[in-house]
Amino acid sequence: GVEVSEIFGLERQRRWLRRIAAERFAGADGAAHLVGGVLLHGPAGTGKTLLVQTLAAEFKSTFVVVRGPEIFSRWLGDTEEAVRHIFELARRMPPTIVFFDQLEAIAPVRGADTGSGTADRVVGQLLTELDELEIADRVLVIGATNRPDLIDSSVVRAGRLGLKIEIPLPDASERCAHIAALVRESGWQLGDADVH
Repeated sequence: GVEVSEIFGLERQRRWLRRIAAERFAGADGAAHLVGGVLLHGPAGTGKTLLVQTLAAEFKSTFVVVRGPEIFSRWLGDTEEAVRHIFELARRMPPTIVFFDQLEAIAPVRGADTGSGTADRVVGQLLTELDELEIADRVLVIGATNRPDLIDSSVVRAGRLGLKIEIPLPDASERCAHIAALVRESGWQLGDADVH
């Protein structure tokens, strides 16, 4: 499993995600005001996926990961059915975090698909599933991207994935803490001054 100690920095973002998950997983009693999911955005390699893995481990929730282009099938209708299946599974096994990594590949701006129209149909199915989620389902949907400008605006509006949390590059102190931990883990004998 993933440990919280493996993540350096991002304290504010972790607090936000913990609060959101706690309210969502409380069900109808605890989260009547919380609607929709979360979009994590920031440069590649900043820990978005690790942050969500840690959250799922912390809450002992079912963790369903959908990685961008992997969901697409060449068979007509299969991709939309896969989206439906993901949400059915999530509802059956609460509490659940559904994590869409590389959301821009799953929910691109509609109308940009000049081929079969599959991408537009997948966006439509994703919107339907997001709109049908209820608080009592105890499902938290989180998307991650390093290109929020490529995501269809209807997916990231309030009530869907409307809460946007930036995951920035680590600052100098966070980088030093990470390097110090790697050095300790490797067994090297360096003092703090050597790391800084």
